[in-house]
Amino acid sequence: MPWAFIKNNFKLMFRNKWSLLLMLAGPILVIATLSSAFGEMMKSYTPAGTFTAGYSIEEGSGWEDAMTGIGEAADNNGIELREFSFSGTPSSKEIKDIFQNKKAAVFVELGKHSYHIYKQKDLEAQGGKFEYFFYQVIQSLSQKTPGSLDETNIKTVFVDAVPRPDSTDYYGIVQIVYFSWCGIIILSPLFTSEKKNRIVQRLNVSPVSGFSLYMGKVLPCIALTMLLTFFGAALCTIFLGVSWGNLPGTLLVMAFSIIASSLFSILIYYLLGNMAITIGVIFTLVWIAGYLGGSFETYIFTSVPDRLKELSPLYYINRTLVEYSTMGSSSFASRCLLYLAAISIVTFAGGLLLAGRRRKNL
Repeated sequence: MPWAFIKNNFKLMFRNKWSLLLMLAGPILVIATLSSAFGEMMKSYTPAGTFTAGYSIEEGSGWEDAMTGIGEAADNNGIELREFSFSGTPSSKEIKDIFQNKKAAVFVELGKHSYHIYKQKDLEAQGGKFEYFFYQVIQSLSQKTPGSLDETNIKTVFVDAVPRPDSTDYYGIVQIVYFSWCGIIILSPLFTSEKKNRIVQRLNVSPVSGFSLYMGKVLPCIALTMLLTFFGAALCTIFLGVSWGNLPGTLLVMAFSIIASSLFSILIYYLLGNMAITIGVIFTLVWIAGYLGGSFETYIFTSVPDRLKELSPLYYINRTLVEYSTMGSSSFASRCLLYLAAISIVTFAGGLLLAGRRRKNL
């Protein structure tokens, strides 16, 4: 491994002080602006539209015969009923797991002489709509079979299952991620100097392998982007109070993200061969990924279909890190890491192949 070459590339990247300053100060300025602009929206926004309501039926309660009609009425009112089976009465933990895994927005436990509605504090619109709908169901059933529900006990329970981040935490996390994917700008002096001084042509007559030459760019890029990203995150934590939650998990996801973004950027450069065009293409692609993945309009409230969201690596990264911040864990973590690992492997192999071809053609 040509360590002298790696050291020289570090020196070249550190010469571009404006790019380094942008990577550090840019996220802080954008976070402060967006968190202030959308602070009230994050507190008061109430989602609308169709939603899923889960339910369970106690054996022998008599609700089974009525569920077909209730299900049809629910569909007509934008509510999808989904039955869950439990061994006995569902526990609060089981219902909380349903909410955390986003299998249902509301849950109703139907017993022989009672029904309990479980609602989420951050989904009051759905909870209120379902509670009113079920009140109408009870009234309708009472009219059809007078006296059958006179002694029914009703209980409503609020469950804080999926905490909503505030605007500072949300934009503090997603903008740090967004800027880390724009790290190509710190590589500009490296590739500019290489092209200007015909470094690759000179190294063609040296014993340096193509792999060593490629790693001499990859390692400094990953290391410096990681340093700037983590330092920027620390500044946001100190000055803006951004909360990261599960720190080991957050660091792991961020490391995978930076590796994937760096390898992707180098691949695009070797594909296009022009730094200015490369920066323009990468910024455009990252903007699209950010739009789909919730870097601007939050993925919580966006109208972008889930299938489009899931095309964006930033969606998986943003959602995983935000859920780490609010809940300490995320069901998206494994999918996020696998997605980033796949991007890293493909772009590493592609970049190495293109770098080798480019060297032979010079």
